[in-house]
Amino acid sequence: MGVEVHLQSIPPNCKLLDLAREQAEIIGLFWNFEEIKEHCSVKSIIGDHELITKIDKLFLDCLEKHPSLEKRNYSGNRQHDKIWYLLSPNRRNLNFRGSEDNLFYGAIYGEQRLHSSENMYYNPPNTVRSITEYLGSITYDDFGKHYNFKAMKEAGVYKVLHDKDRLSSAWNEFQKIRKLYQEASQLGEGMLTAIE
Repeated sequence: MGVEVHLQSIPPNCKLLDLAREQAEIIGLFWNFEEIKEHCSVKSIIGDHELITKIDKLFLDCLEKHPSLEKRNYSGNRQHDKIWYLLSPNRRNLNFRGSEDNLFYGAIYGEQRLHSSENMYYNPPNTVRSITEYLGSITYDDFGKHYNFKAMKEAGVYKVLHDKDRLSSAWNEFQKIRKLYQEASQLGEGMLTAIE
């Protein structure tokens, strides 16, 4: 479970989504909106590419039409496994597959695979709204109800420690994810998710 999570808000009508479904090699660019905006090109990231002009235009158009898009993202520090454990009876029972019992799983792992060769998924705006409502309903008490060092360690939760500060740091990461989903939902955007 010790993997990095990346989330990026994305407008639903963004033509980059269609291109990513066809061209797997551009998928990694979605985590570089800030660098693309700074350099006005993807060339510094991927070098020469036969579609570079098309890719540049699509990224720059998307950034121009959607102010601050490059800031609506999250890269996790591996706290998501703790968060998933705290919110999910299935995760606490070591059920890692199958239908999930809460929307946090969908917030991290996504709904629609973008390309068969890449581990990136997309949550459309209606799913983002549902996830946002769910995340908004979680209180600190709900969140910490299942924090148990021994049980978490036995369940293989990534780097779980015994002190209460760890609950606080997991809560802080949860708040970042919740805020990103709230922003995306308010703007009617979808969410890209990736696990590395």
